[in-house]
Amino acid sequence: MNAQGTAEPVRPLRRLTAPPLPQGSPPIARPGTRSSVPEQRRASEPASRPDPRLWAGQFLQAVLEITIGLRQPAQVMRWVDEAIFAQICRRAAANRRPGPVPVQDRTGTARTPAGRRTPIVLSVHSSTITSEVIEVASVVHDGQRIKALACRLEAYGDRWRVTALEFG
Repeated sequence: MNAQGTAEPVRPLRRLTAPPLPQGSPPIARPGTRSSVPEQRRASEPASRPDPRLWAGQFLQAVLEITIGLRQPAQVMRWVDEAIFAQICRRAAANRRPGPVPVQDRTGTARTPAGRRTPIVLSVHSSTITSEVIEVASVVHDGQRIKALACRLEAYGDRWRVTALEFG
């Protein structure tokens, strides 16, 4: 409506078109279909990704908790390759013991059924290979012994993805 209270004519809609793709760019997959181009890593500015040392410490803590049954393996699925996820699941299944679910004691410390303390990451050391590849070594206490854990982080868009994991 305009100022006089009469209806204005409806303007026809403009058809919006996308700008042309640069020469040699991969084809775009339509929604609901799979692209013929394999999924590629998206490059991102390093500043947009979390601090690799801090992120790796939190990830390795989660992996330790998965191996003793305090967490489900699905909680780290987004941050690992399929082969690494299978490795974590196998290790968790091998360490699974029948019995009660882990509980917290009076101080709030989670304990496993055998009474062991929750594993903890004691230190994290990182080595930058390139701006998109970082290797991390850590010292962990699994509730009984001190061990080593190492992983390789590769940039995947604005996050890190674990492509190698070694238990020591």
